[in-house]
Amino acid sequence: MIILGGSSSSGSSLLNQCLGRHQDVAISSETSIFARPQLIEQWDEQKSRLFDNNKLAPLRSYGWHRENGVQWPLQEWNLTLDELNHFVLVAEDYGKFINLLQNAILTKNGKSLWVEKTPANSILFSLLSKLFDPAILVLTVRDPLEAIASMIFRGFDPLYAACIYLINSSMGLSIQPDKCAVVKYEELVVNYQKLTKEILGMAGISSGHIDWTVENEHIKINSWRFAENELPVLVKHNRFESLAMGQQQYVFSILRSLRINEDFSLFDVKPKFKSIEEIALHLNYKLPLIEIKKELKSRIRIRYIYELALRSLRLDPYNWLNSPFTFV
Repeated sequence: MIILGGSSSSGSSLLNQCLGRHQDVAISSETSIFARPQLIEQWDEQKSRLFDNNKLAPLRSYGWHRENGVQWPLQEWNLTLDELNHFVLVAEDYGKFINLLQNAILTKNGKSLWVEKTPANSILFSLLSKLFDPAILVLTVRDPLEAIASMIFRGFDPLYAACIYLINSSMGLSIQPDKCAVVKYEELVVNYQKLTKEILGMAGISSGHIDWTVENEHIKINSWRFAENELPVLVKHNRFESLAMGQQQYVFSILRSLRINEDFSLFDVKPKFKSIEEIALHLNYKLPLIEIKKELKSRIRIRYIYELALRSLRLDPYNWLNSPFTFV
C-alpha cells in the first residue's frame, strides 16, 4: 500500500496519476479514509459515521482542510455499499477494516498495489507509519510561493492556503526520514517517469508494466494548466509572478508572520517546523526578504479571527479554544 499526502498543489495528484499508469496499481479519487483519526482511536464508537456525511455532525478533519466525512469512489473500486457495510460489520478495528477494503479493491480490479492520495494524509503520517507498517508513505512538497499561488488560482483564500501548506508539510516532515519518501514537485514534473519507477520499486513492483500512453497521448487533470507532454513547462512557468503585485505582498506577509503554536501537537507528534520559512530553508527553497507592511499584518489577523469564528460555529476541532496557529 502507498499513502500519498502533502500540501494541496504540491504534485500529489500528478504522482497518483503516474503510479496509476502501472497495470498492477489501483488508484482512485481522494477518500480521506486515512485522514480521520477518530476512526483509528475510537473505531467502535465512530464506525457508524463512516457513510454519514451529515453536515451537522460529520467526521471532522484534523487538518486545516474544511472537507469533512469520508468519500467513497465505489464505481472506481468496483465495490458496492453493501460490501463496505459488511467490512465495517466484521472488522474488529480500523486496521482490519482497511485490510478488508484493500483486499477487496485489489481482488475486484485484478491489481496488486493500492495507492490512496489525500493531501491531509500527511498530518497523520507518524500514526499511519505505526499502524500500517510496511506501507509506503510519500510526501509531496513544492516551493511554498508556487504552491500557495497555485491554490489561490484554484479559488483558495491566501491565508487558508498558507495554513494548509504549513501544517500539511510540517507534520509530514516530522516523521522519521526513513519512514517517508519526500518527492519535490519541481523534480517530479521533469523526471516523473524515473520517480514513478523508484516509488514503485519501494513497494516491490516491477516498472516493466507502465503504460505512459493514454487517450489523446497525454495525461491531464482538470485543475492542471498543461498536459503531461507539456509538464517541463510547468517548472519554468512562475504561478506566483502571475499574481497581482498587491496579492504577492499579502502572501509574503503571511509567510513572514504565520507560525504554528509552540504547544501544538497532534496525537503526541509535535511539528518539526514552526514556519513556512523554516520549511523552505530545509527543502532548499529560496524566499525573498521583504518587509511586512503593518496594514497587511492587521488584515491577516482579522482574516484569521474570521476563520476561527466560522470553525467554532461548525464545531471544528480547531476553534477559539484550540488554535494551531499564531502570528509574529
